[in-house]
Amino acid sequence: MGTPITHLEMLQRANITAEVNYQYEGPGIGADDGALNVLEMNTSERVDCSEGNHICLEIGFGQGILLERLAVERGGTNKSIYGADIASACFSQPRTLNLDEAGLARFYKMDVSHETLPMVDDCVTHAFCTETIEHLSNPYHMFAEVKRVLRHGGYFVLSFPMPESNLGYGGGMHSHIYPGFLQRESWELFCKQMYFKIVHRHENGSSGWYILKNYKGPCVVDAFSMSSGNYDESKLFACLEEEF
Repeated sequence: MGTPITHLEMLQRANITAEVNYQYEGPGIGADDGALNVLEMNTSERVDCSEGNHICLEIGFGQGILLERLAVERGGTNKSIYGADIASACFSQPRTLNLDEAGLARFYKMDVSHETLPMVDDCVTHAFCTETIEHLSNPYHMFAEVKRVLRHGGYFVLSFPMPESNLGYGGGMHSHIYPGFLQRESWELFCKQMYFKIVHRHENGSSGWYILKNYKGPCVVDAFSMSSGNYDESKLFACLEEEF
């Protein structure tokens, strides 16, 4: 009788993507509710979900820790708090069930790499995505969807593993899709090409944290011209500053 293979080895042999591997792993702790602290400590923002003041979306909500805090501390309801995740187990977590039953959050089980968020344009004021983007098979699609639903000038807070030495497959490694994508130079150029201005960056342990500001608008510079070096950051965003 042969040696039993692990679940991870089975996935690798089947050539299943890291995104599906993450789905099988179930909800992770992620960065807990740290994204809210990072936003409020490094900007002048104070998130208030009561009476429709702010509308929050979390991509990859995991155990629902951040969404629970927004509901309990910040007066959120299912008209102001939204979460999307691909892992089935996320939707049976105690926090998720409690928030859903009490009408305090609205959840979408979906693949944010390929599916369209069931939300109208410009409806979100703050978006969060912690320890999730490294798993996505199409991070561009997720970014484009967040940009669409996030209001002009809205904030997008992300974290992901850094350095890339802890990304990979096997014991103690963090499964991911694209080698090199999250290296600082490539990642920050990607953010600019998507017209998200980097307003804060720091590293905390093995994670990199970013606060991005949505600069979508009619006066955007052609992305190819910008990426080829014809525009620096000040020129890239200058035509949009007046719109805030």
